[in-house]
Amino acid sequence: MLVKRLPCLVRYGLVAWFLVGGALIELPILAMGQTPPVGGRWGPGSVFPPDGSPQFFPTGVFGAYHDLDARAYSWYLRSMGEQPLPASSGEGQQSVYRVLVLPAYSSPVVVRLDAVADGTAELNTKVGKSDFTPEVLVVSGTKSVTRQDVKTFFGMLDSANFWRTQSVQRDPRHHTFGGTGWLLEGTLDGVYHVTSWVEPRRVPCSDAASFLVWNLGKVDLHRLPTQPPAR
Repeated sequence: MLVKRLPCLVRYGLVAWFLVGGALIELPILAMGQTPPVGGRWGPGSVFPPDGSPQFFPTGVFGAYHDLDARAYSWYLRSMGEQPLPASSGEGQQSVYRVLVLPAYSSPVVVRLDAVADGTAELNTKVGKSDFTPEVLVVSGTKSVTRQDVKTFFGMLDSANFWRTQSVQRDPRHHTFGGTGWLLEGTLDGVYHVTSWVEPRRVPCSDAASFLVWNLGKVDLHRLPTQPPAR
């Protein structure tokens, strides 16, 4: 019952923090495999399914103790109609970048930028109805992005050294309860990279991710609807 009482973006990283004497205490939900939970509902307040059908993240990319990260992130992306980034690239596209934002007890947000050879890009923005019903999109739109905005975003990625960042950026001193989970993915010339962190902690990639969501996607995270925690 402990898992049900924690924010969604704490739940999916919970396993890594149950360390006693250097040994990992495995939660029962990890042994459930592909078996649907009671009531047939995946997600917050229940369990997150394995990352598969399709698989969004390379196996083990979040580390040995962060299997739940891949489970949760992929569930939200799949529920919101997204595909793994390498499969998103089309003819004429040079690179694809995607941000997933998971505010505690609030609406999930996905912003994806598809850059093309002429220096412009297409931006796709989605906002789910709630933490529990991300498949119901209250915002779903596509628009063009100017060369200058694309250049600004790429400059932020370069300044953050995005392609060399750790896949899990967490403060080793403590875990953030009730924070906002961020995931930033990118694919360029067949190379894929992903990095994640939990606010209020700021990381080098925070500016680039925020630029996509706030400046280009026009999503005000402070005005998203909130729901009470699962019981």
